Order: sequence, then structure tokens, then C-alpha cells
Amino acid sequence: MIASDGIQWDRQSNARYTTDVFYNAVYKLDIQGKLTLLSKNGDTNGINGELDAPNEMIVRGNNTNCIK
Repeated sequence: MIASDGIQWDRQSNARYTTDVFYNAVYKLDIQGKLTLLSKNGDTNGINGELDAPNEMIVRGNNTNCIK
């Protein structure tokens, strides 16, 4: 991760969700230290629903939403 942002802790899953603005990526880091890439794409303008400099995570139940 180069530019992490949008850090959100989810008590239910005991995990931290983080966006990476420069890599257009979303990661999950669990309490055991396992880092999971949830979504990533190349440089886009986001017109087709792809990530474009994601900067906030919202976690509700089993759903994660990333917004700009």
C-alpha cells in the first residue's frame, strides 16, 4: 500500500478495511495480520463502476462499500 486512506474497523469481523488511493485498491487486514486484497483495478475514471482513487470504506454487516 502506498497511500492508505478510508480506514474502517469492523467489530463483527475483527478486521480493518483500508483503501489505497494510488493503486485503486481495497484491502482487509484481519486480527491475525492476514492482508487480503478485496478489489483492485488499473488507472480509470470510474465510469464503469471501477475504483477511481477510493478514499472511504463503509462496513455494514457482510457488505463493504467504497466511496470517493
